[in-house]
Amino acid sequence: MPSRTDHRRNILLGLALTAASVLPAVLNPTPPGPPASPPTPTATAFATSHPRIFFGSLHSHTKYSDGSGTPADAFARARDQGKMDFLAVTEHNHDAAEAGISNGDPRKDGILIATQPSLYNGTDPNSLLSAARTFTTDGSFIAIAGQEFSTISSGNHTNVFEVADVIDVAKGDYKSLYDTWLPQHPDSLGEAPLAQFNHPDVHEDLTTNKPTQRENDYGYDDFNKSFNELRKHSEKNVSLIEIVSGPALSDGTNLPITSNNRHEKDYWFYLNEGFRLAPTANQDNHFFTWGTITRARTAVLADHLTKADILHALKARHVYATEDQNLQVRFTINNEQMGDVIRTPQPLDLSINVEIVDPDEPNATYTLELYRDEVGGDVIQDPIDQKELEGDGTVNFDGQRYESGTIFFFIKVSQRGTGGQEEFAWTAPIWIELGQPLPPPTPTPTPSPGASPTPAMTFVHSRNSQIYHFANCADVANIKPENRVESTVPPEDKTLHQNCPRIKH
Repeated sequence: MPSRTDHRRNILLGLALTAASVLPAVLNPTPPGPPASPPTPTATAFATSHPRIFFGSLHSHTKYSDGSGTPADAFARARDQGKMDFLAVTEHNHDAAEAGISNGDPRKDGILIATQPSLYNGTDPNSLLSAARTFTTDGSFIAIAGQEFSTISSGNHTNVFEVADVIDVAKGDYKSLYDTWLPQHPDSLGEAPLAQFNHPDVHEDLTTNKPTQRENDYGYDDFNKSFNELRKHSEKNVSLIEIVSGPALSDGTNLPITSNNRHEKDYWFYLNEGFRLAPTANQDNHFFTWGTITRARTAVLADHLTKADILHALKARHVYATEDQNLQVRFTINNEQMGDVIRTPQPLDLSINVEIVDPDEPNATYTLELYRDEVGGDVIQDPIDQKELEGDGTVNFDGQRYESGTIFFFIKVSQRGTGGQEEFAWTAPIWIELGQPLPPPTPTPTPSPGASPTPAMTFVHSRNSQIYHFANCADVANIKPENRVESTVPPEDKTLHQNCPRIKH
């Protein structure tokens, strides 16, 4: 009888290989200078429901690794020309970032955060962390600092967001990254850092004829070549997977997205292996194209456009990937939104709802496909139901029921706009599993301004964070002892951690 691994390999033979891009000439636009007055946010609310939807990208580079320009250039262009609500600049953390660049290419300049960490976290206003702080304006634009860990030959790439230090883990040592480095380096919220699997290609990883590049993506080789073990070690941080990427090494504007940019079946594969991931659509810019190279966007459902709200929504997988820059999609099951987990002690009838709004293409037509899969079975291939929609509106999928096991649903949207082009969007799944619903945490009341704290009330914050916690918040454990500060009154210059205290179940 063929093994589960053999079965997986046979399924994966149908996955497309990633095509190589041709390196174009470098553009030289005028640098944008200091931040301009914030534009009106592009995000809009659904007509009948919250949260709001914000659009941006979680993968881009500047000359601080193997790209062009500076972080300030990237944030300004994404904000002002791309009309994005957020952008993450994610520089390669390793010193071989420029190894594949031809001599004479201006990007091969020896400027790397790996060898000059101050470019990442220095006090100079041009450092990545400084630029991210400067360009972040609540309600208008959120600038996120990140790093792209490892190399293709040592395990593909993983983005890590909003940590204070350059990652100094050896290339490909994902075990050390997941088990040691990330737990010791909380993000700017004082929480476990968010991570994303970049441009996945499971077929290539499991079948390549290059032994050093085989079976190592995201640390698969570090955990006995077990996807189950990889999931257990990575799930504390990894909530995202890049389903649309690039074209990284192109310098055009508004380029079409092709099958070479899409990693749809890789997304399905990891979901089937039990990973709880939301899909993202990013541009992986290496030239002066931030926000403008394609219409692809990562969409985030959040109550407010703040760094804390965006990061929390990404961690909660309240996310979808879209090839249309402002297509609004809301997907719920029994009023739980995309990315959530429904736990039920008994079989359950399901009310599945999808709402579509496109502010600048109200007459577009849509095919909405409902996918259902059970973790651990055959990799999903076809939708279980399909609906057509003309213009903005709502679609309901009837007749679905949960019986047992761990299952998940997600929606794929095909949009045909007025120009006749077809663009796609994919939502994060909603998972359903057997069990008692987790009770909501009971928060400690927030003290009134000027009120005297009770003797038992203690507040904790990191010297490197702009937020503080109640002492019983689970995320306090992520603060390094040397950075921990306790007080009996809330620190005046910091903000209370959202939903604090977060109780670990």
